[in-house]
Amino acid sequence: MFVRLVKYALKALDIYTITVNTSGQTCVRPAAVATVKTKEEKEVLEHFAGVVSQALVFLIFISAMHN
Repeated sequence: MFVRLVKYALKALDIYTITVNTSGQTCVRPAAVATVKTKEEKEVLEHFAGVVSQALVFLIFISAMHN
């Protein structure tokens, strides 16, 4: 279940590498531009890290209870 959470969450993060230009066409940001993060991107990555961290703690807690 945790692996699926991470898998789908990473797919959802792809939205920050896709941009829409003025003509309405979608394109992937170049690597040079993709290294610069916006405030919104940083907030999303922080939330993602929090969810993953909490899920790991939960899994460790559950496995410790079963041992």
